[in-house]
Amino acid sequence: MREQRLVFDEVAELYAKRRPGYPSALIDAIVKGARLEAAARLLEVGCGPGIATHPFAERGFRLTALEPGAEMVRLARARLHGLRAEVIQTSFEDWRGDAGYALVFAAQSFHWVDPQRRFALAARRLAATGFLAIFANLPKHPDGPIHDAIQAVYAGHAAGLAAEARHLGSGSAGRPGMLEEFEAAPEFGPVADLRFPWRAHYDADAYVELMATQSDHRLLPPDVLADLHAGIAEVIRDHGNVVEIPYEAKLLLGQRAEA
Repeated sequence: MREQRLVFDEVAELYAKRRPGYPSALIDAIVKGARLEAAARLLEVGCGPGIATHPFAERGFRLTALEPGAEMVRLARARLHGLRAEVIQTSFEDWRGDAGYALVFAAQSFHWVDPQRRFALAARRLAATGFLAIFANLPKHPDGPIHDAIQAVYAGHAAGLAAEARHLGSGSAGRPGMLEEFEAAPEFGPVADLRFPWRAHYDADAYVELMATQSDHRLLPPDVLADLHAGIAEVIRDHGNVVEIPYEAKLLLGQRAEA
């Protein structure tokens, strides 16, 4: 049986092409909020193709990035070539590396880590004054008639996906209960909850490719997936071949509590 958290590797190239990056203001907020010094050591949980890794590496930080997918690792290593970043093919739970990091961060990935251990695992890898950053892009549904028409396509082909709920709550930082879980973790102190709104525009092909990287889409039967995506593309083309998606990049940032 395919494991949902690993299906992204099936479309690694498409993921790297279509998944959006993060506002520079969010990265700056982490650097400032975590009080990162030049050349600080950072650990990333589930780096994918290196979308969130790259802006930190560009700033001169030393990165250790963990990723279980072989294709994602290949793409991340190519993206980070020449920078101070090591990409290791492993899960966060299985990694047996070192500790003492100034920051552990996870972009769109922390909800895939074992919920019984994820905050304890992160704290264990941090320096005494280190921080954990969990962040994600949360897409809202498009407004007006195009939204209604897209929802009708889902209702006709894959109602079980609950498309509206996915658009309103995807990503680790936006998962119901993640903030409360972070705040309740005894390993960490107060948690900052920051938001960074931005917008993107997609034509029919680009939007369907973006949807093809969603794990719930990946688990659909191939014929259902093809019909669903064809229907969505037709709707977008019928509405001027452009759909605007408001995003909210959400950041949860907390410091390791004193022992």
